Amino acid sequence: MEETFAVKPVGVKYICDSCKKGEMLPTENIRMFEKHLEYTHRCNKCGFEKDFTEKYPLIRYAQT
Repeated sequence: MEETFAVKPVGVKYICDSCKKGEMLPTENIRMFEKHLEYTHRCNKCGFEKDFTEKYPLIRYAQT
């Protein structure tokens, strides 16, 4: 049986692990693996790079 419930969209950004000030934003670099993709992100303040399996910023849904 299906049941509905209310949700609200929530924006999620990733703050840089290196400088703790900048936001990690996607570059054009994408790495393909057998079972997943990784998106390279670069900090808009210090230039630190990190790969994620999700593309930030993103939208998640929270139950209200």
